[in-house]
This record gives sequence, C-alpha cells and structure tokens, in this order.
Amino acid sequence: MADFLRTALSGLRASQHGLATAGHNIANVNNRNYSRQYVELVARRPELQSGRGYVGTGVELAGIGRAYDAFLSAQVREHSSGQQQLSTLDGLLKQLNSLVAAPETSLAPALQDFFNAMRDVAEAPHSTPARQVALSQAESMVSRFRDMDAQLQALRDNASQGSRDTVTEINTLAEALAKVNSDIQLAGGSGAPGDLLDQRDGLLGELARRVNLQTVFNADGTANVFIGKGQSLVLGNERRRLEAVSSIFDPSEVEIRYAGQKNGSDISEFLSGGKIGGYLGFRNEVLAPMQRDFGMVARGIAEAVNAQHRAGVDLGGRFGRDFFSVGAPRALSSDLNAGSGALGVTVADVTQLQRSDYELSFDGASYRLTRLSDKQSVWSGAALPPASPVDGLDIRFASGAVAAGDRFLIQPTHMAGMRFDVALTNPGEIAAAAPILATAGTVNKGTGRVSAGDVVDAANAALQASVEIVFTSDTQFSVIDKASGTPVSDPATGLPMAGLSFTPGQEIRANGWSVELDGVPKRGDTFVVEANASNASGDNRNAQKLADLESKAVLLQGPEVDSGTGKPRPTADFKGFYAIMVADSATRGNRTSNGLKAQEALLDKAVKTRDSLSGVNVDEEAGDILKFQQSYQASAQLIQLADELFKTLLGAVAR
Repeated sequence: MADFLRTALSGLRASQHGLATAGHNIANVNNRNYSRQYVELVARRPELQSGRGYVGTGVELAGIGRAYDAFLSAQVREHSSGQQQLSTLDGLLKQLNSLVAAPETSLAPALQDFFNAMRDVAEAPHSTPARQVALSQAESMVSRFRDMDAQLQALRDNASQGSRDTVTEINTLAEALAKVNSDIQLAGGSGAPGDLLDQRDGLLGELARRVNLQTVFNADGTANVFIGKGQSLVLGNERRRLEAVSSIFDPSEVEIRYAGQKNGSDISEFLSGGKIGGYLGFRNEVLAPMQRDFGMVARGIAEAVNAQHRAGVDLGGRFGRDFFSVGAPRALSSDLNAGSGALGVTVADVTQLQRSDYELSFDGASYRLTRLSDKQSVWSGAALPPASPVDGLDIRFASGAVAAGDRFLIQPTHMAGMRFDVALTNPGEIAAAAPILATAGTVNKGTGRVSAGDVVDAANAALQASVEIVFTSDTQFSVIDKASGTPVSDPATGLPMAGLSFTPGQEIRANGWSVELDGVPKRGDTFVVEANASNASGDNRNAQKLADLESKAVLLQGPEVDSGTGKPRPTADFKGFYAIMVADSATRGNRTSNGLKAQEALLDKAVKTRDSLSGVNVDEEAGDILKFQQSYQASAQLIQLADELFKTLLGAVAR
C-alpha cells in the first residue's frame, strides 16, 4: 500500500512540475530571449519483489531541459551583427546621398553658374556689371562649398558621437554579461537555470548588434567574448572596458582602444560588424574619401583658376592675382613623435593629385611616404622628396627636427572646402585680358597673319618684352628682342631664334608666349609681340580661357602620358569629377541597400529556424497543460484510491 501511494505521489509531483514549466513557458511567450523549457522525467528505480520480479515505483524529475541549439543561436548573432552594421551604414549613406545629389545642395549648379558668369565676362570684358556678377557667382559657389563642407562635418560628428555611444553600450553589456557569468558559476555552472543561460545569450545577442564578436562557451556554462582580431572583452566574470579617444593625429577624430592603454594602441581598425562597424565603416570608407574628393574639387578650381588668372591682366593693365584662396594642405604630427619637426606641404601640380591621404614616417635613417588609399610606398630615401613633386605634392620641413619613429599624416585636400574663399574684392581686378598682343606690321607686303597670342608661362620675366618677328626672306624669319636687337633664345633648345624656316600655320614660342603665323609673308614683313597696354578693357582672351576651364580636364590622372610634360594626363573636368563622386556614393548606397535586404532575409530565416526549436508555441503549451492536468487528476485519484483501500484494510483488521 505504501508503494502504491508513493508511486501516486511521484506522479502528482511530476505533473506539478510539468504544469509549472508549461505556465512558465506561456508567461515568457513574448520574451525574445527566452528558450522554451521542458520537464525531463525518468522512471524511478523499480523494487524487486521476492520471487515475483520488479515492480515500478513511479517517476521522478531528472531536470528542466532547455530547447537550445548553439549553432542556430550563433547564426542569429552573426546575421544580426551584419544586419545592424548595414542598417547603420545605409541610414548614413542616405543622408550623404541626399546632400551631394539634391539640386538645392549639389555643387553642380553652383559650378555651372560661376563658369557661365565668366563666359559673360568674356563676351563683354569692358562691362562692370558682368564682372560684378562673376564675383557674386564666385561668392555663391564658395558659399555652397562651405555649406556642404559643414554638412559633411556634421555627418562626421554624428558618426563620431554614434561610435562613442556604442562604446558606452558595449561596456554596459560586457559588465552585465560578466555578472551573469558569475551568477551561472554560483548556480552550478552547466546545471544553471535555463533563465540564466537565456540572459547570457540575450546579452550576447545585444553585444553582436553593437560589434562583431567571437564567443567561446566554457564547461561551466559561462561565455568568453572576443572582438576584432581576437581581443578579449569578457573572460568569465572579468571584463575589459573600451573607451573612445582622440586620434594621435587629429583630436577631432575618434578612435577606440582599451581603457588605460597608451596612445597609439587603438583597435578601431580591427573592429567590424554591428553599429560600431557601421559607424567606423562610414567614416573611413565613405565619408573620408568623399571629403577628400570634395576638397579636391575646391583645390582644383582654386589652383587652375588662379594659374590662368595670373596669366592675364586686369582693367588697369596689372597682372591678375589669385582669384581664390584655399589654404595649404594639412600636415599633422603624431602625438607620439619625439622630434619637433613640423611639415610644410604645398600643391605643386594639381593635375597630379591623387584621391588619397599620405603618411610620412622616419626610422632614423630614411623617410618613407605611403599613399594610404592603396598602401603603396611612393617615396623612400635618406632625405625628403627632391624638387620634383610626388603625386603633385612638394613636401618640406617648415621647422624643427625629426627623430626616429616620427610619423606625419598629410591631407592634401581634406580641409580645402572649408578654407575655400574668394580673394578678389573689386570687379576691375578680374584679369580678362591677355598681357601680350601680337600685331602685323602696317607696311607688310605679304598676306601673312598672326594670332593675338597666348600665354604659356606667365612667370617668364620677359613675357611683355617687345619682340619683333622679321622675315629675312619669303621663307625664313628671325625673332628679335627690340630692346637689344639680338635674337631671343628658343625655349626648347636654348639656341638663338634666327634664320628659322617658315611653314604656314606654324606655332612660334618665345619669352613665355606663343603665336601662330599663317598666310604668305614676304621678305621684310614684320610682326610685333608686346605688352597689351592699350587693349586691356576690350580684350577677352584670358576671360575666355577662364570660362573654358569648365570643360578642361584638370583632375584625376589617367593612363596616358603627355608627351610634352612627361606626366600622366588628367581625365576629368570639375563637373565630371563631381559626377564621379556622386556616382561612387550612389553605387555604394545601392550596394549597401541591397546587402541590407539580403542580410535582413538571412536574419529572418535564422530567427525562424532558431525559434522553431526554442520558441514557445502557445497551442503546444496548452496541450501540455491539459496533459499534465489529466495526469495530475489521475494521480490524485490514485491517492484517493490508496486512502480508501487503506481504510478498508484498517477496518478489516479492527474486526
């Protein structure tokens, strides 16, 4: 009778545990970090009845199981990390693309308006209103550059703040995970309650949404977490703190390292995935190139327009000064430098600029200049690059001395948009006229014609010296300096330009100018090239060249080499280069958006696969409740039956 009662009581207890577990599952049906639990029941050891075999003694609870698969959970974390990175990146890219492509904020209309205004000056070089409009359009273009630069900087600030906030979230989650690991250890390790293990996995999932991580589960149920290239974040109940700090080169740049570590020990380059991967990827792979390219357009316009403007003369006959100011490239010293050296960098040839920043390092014996866009060493030697510029840059030490291990970051165009400005204030200062003018002699006998002349070297000291082209025969000529009466030197060979053979359509270069001779000159005919003193207000040759810069390839080196200069030829004009920038950003945005859709689909599938095993199904739990309820009632009836039988037995004995 006692065995009968004990068996019934074990069934009653088992049913109670089953009902409690099913109820617990239903209570957590909306808990996304909850794994379904179930009772693990085993038959109790049977008892041997003498000569009659074994008799069962009921059931007992072996444990509360947890419907969980480590592989499926790891897949969810992996896809969650990728989805969150792409989601963060996609949101920032949409802001960037709306800025650079929208007509009301794009650079393209401002560029068009400026060059249209310069074309109007070329059509009416004497017109003060046309010149004033040109200055106004230059101011509007500069304002557009500055506004866009401010918007780009605001995006950078948002990404930096997002990185800081995410680091704080990672630290909070890592601390919570270390605490849960400690609780798991105290609760008995691998035998810890499923709810604690769910808390552990929930924190791992939240961490994965912030940064890509690698997880190692210990035998006691605790989790070790590593980020980046194996850097530890949580080891059992110990955790390490991260901090967002200033870059060793640029105080405004955010880098990430372990709290308490020395300057330069950043781990930002190793971090990926999650929100932090989105913020860092946007800053390094999208925004930094965009700001460099944006500054490259500003610097390209300033350098090209200034060079051409200096080749002309204004209404007062004075050589043009710089039309725009743009500031020097930025050269930043590392905070770790032992030396006091400060770099001075200038743009020697804007057509040779690359879409990149550079790092200059010194090992105590030699310098190395590395182009950061492709990690290529573009110069190395015991001294800085010689007079010939590297990638269009002239690099020198402005002050101080360099020490072994010193490093410098060179940003040729990064700040150009912010520093872009109009240098002219008076419309009369626009150098619309060419400084020289070529004319034919008034008593010439032939039909020879000479072009008005073009400036090829505005810095030539003899540019405006009076020069006479004299035909010593119908087919030969000499180029004579009128002041000295001697032939001028050929700029290509250095030889006196005397007794030269004539070919119709021939170009003649001397003293920094070029003219074209055509027709049929006669012996004794002369052509004079001299300062354009009397025609400055009506001459539009330099204004036309300024307007023509709109469609002139100035930026972005191509594969072809110019036979005259020996340098790669640029392939893009200003609007074309800006169009490339916009297209690159739009392409990256489309690729990110498509990648996000794919990652969301993978995440959704992974979650559904995991939940098909671990998720709570209310209908199934209701069925379990009914089953355990019936089992409970049946066990209770057995107890009642045992009680009645026991009373009957007692009654029989009493009689």
